[in-house]
Amino acid sequence: MKKDTKIYLTLGVIILIVIAGISYIKSTNQVTPEEGTIKCIAQKAILYSQTDCSHCKQQKQILGEYQSLFKIIECDKETDLCIKKEITRTPTWEINGKFYPGIKSIKELSDIAGCECNANVEVVKNTSIETCNTNQTQECTKPLENICSQ
Repeated sequence: MKKDTKIYLTLGVIILIVIAGISYIKSTNQVTPEEGTIKCIAQKAILYSQTDCSHCKQQKQILGEYQSLFKIIECDKETDLCIKKEITRTPTWEINGKFYPGIKSIKELSDIAGCECNANVEVVKNTSIETCNTNQTQECTKPLENICSQ
């Protein structure tokens, strides 16, 4: 084998090893600032939702891949609990014992929960928070009694 071929082959192997090492390091379970904030919120929050509520679906999209970390009560399935908690609209967040109706951004949830939020967190799983923030009117929330009385 020629000397030049050996050098190129060696360089190629080194590059592959470096790429594999970087991939391995990225795949380890290191918690990013965003993940830490979301985990903090999830420990303090309950989302009251309904399966057919479009605004509830938007709220869940904001949570993105972290949705499974949150306790989510579906009021159309757990009606008695939602009535007991006096949930009149969904989505509604219960954070630290207080209730917050409407779609909330990660930043808003972070502020309410007292969790540190990375100012650069604007998108979770490619869902724009700006889109969700524009819907925070009463029209955005669906009255629970419409579902519970069926």
